[in-house]
Amino acid sequence: MLISAGLSPLTAIYVALVFFDNISPGLCDWPEGTYGIPAHKDGCPRSDHLYRWKLGSVLQKTEHGSRTSGGVSLLGMTDGPSDTISQTFCMKTSYHSSDKHRFMPGKYCIFKLNNCPERFQEGWIYWDDAGPWIGPTSQNSSGILPDGNYGRNTRIEYCCRFDGETSDGIVLPTSDPFYLLKYADLCQEVVGMDVAEQWVYWSGEKSLNLDETKGAHPKVERQKYPATYTKLFYCYYTPKKRAALDLTQGSWLESFLMVLCIIGATLGIVFLFAVILTIVQRALIARKQRAISCRHLQQSHHPRANVGNDGIAEHQMIARSSAKPTRGSSLPEYSSCIASSQAQNVCPKSTRDSYKQDDPMQAASVLHGRSSVDSVGIQPDAESEAPPSYDEVLRDGSLNFIK
Repeated sequence: MLISAGLSPLTAIYVALVFFDNISPGLCDWPEGTYGIPAHKDGCPRSDHLYRWKLGSVLQKTEHGSRTSGGVSLLGMTDGPSDTISQTFCMKTSYHSSDKHRFMPGKYCIFKLNNCPERFQEGWIYWDDAGPWIGPTSQNSSGILPDGNYGRNTRIEYCCRFDGETSDGIVLPTSDPFYLLKYADLCQEVVGMDVAEQWVYWSGEKSLNLDETKGAHPKVERQKYPATYTKLFYCYYTPKKRAALDLTQGSWLESFLMVLCIIGATLGIVFLFAVILTIVQRALIARKQRAISCRHLQQSHHPRANVGNDGIAEHQMIARSSAKPTRGSSLPEYSSCIASSQAQNVCPKSTRDSYKQDDPMQAASVLHGRSSVDSVGIQPDAESEAPPSYDEVLRDGSLNFIK
């Protein structure tokens, strides 16, 4: 889709990087290498902890009439006619950068410092500056300068690249405005930046002018007769406005694709959260179902006592195989059996017959809640019925309820 919008395949690879750089400046850093760019009036671009831009400048003596295209933002430059030109440089003296990327193909130039970056060609421009042949001169230089010669005359060396199309945007930091030197008829496009052409005009030495160029150098116009001058061209880049999407500027297809990207990213985030929520919900349901299944399984293998409405827990651990009292067993054993019988009906008949024969009155007392209730630590109800008599127990077989 990005390629169909007019971007080259190599540029499309970097679109995501530039998009995030627009949100958080600094994610895209200046490429590796040692080089320089023209200094902006607000100073050098921001840099990371691996390097710092270093300033340098050179003041050139010219004939009266030197000027600029107007509205330039080059540090040290003035618009009006002048007899001097001040060039200021931002020099990257450390090779490394945080993201270790390289300059992309295109047509543009930078200042040379030590070796040119990969795929760049070197060249130079020589100014035969105005001034006396002998004696003091107003020319001076300071700071870190591009490779060249800075004396009575000035020679500045450049690194230029011309292996791509100017319309294929290259990726550079977009957090601050900056300058590159123009190489072709058009300025090189930079993704996320607006570009404007500017120029600086040197009014050169009129007598025996020795201005010269060699190798790969920025676009320059020169004339020796009737007026001697040098016009050097710059490309000024400023960040595009990001406050709102302006559909009236640029290609409508690019704007449409940007809207689709925003919508797609939003839907992707919503879908991701929906998937996560569904997974968590199903995990909770499965866990609850496993807990219910385990509880039913435990109850089927290990019967437990119910809890009555009055909150009193009845006996919980009497099984048929363990409840086998014999004749002559003590009353607490029978009481325990009775309590279990009320919940599970498991008190064996041999136990009932044993207590009916040994002591029917005590059995009746257990039956009506005195001994069995006392055995679990609960006082009998004050309004409970009186225990049946000995004859009543023998007559109606009061333990038949647990058969």
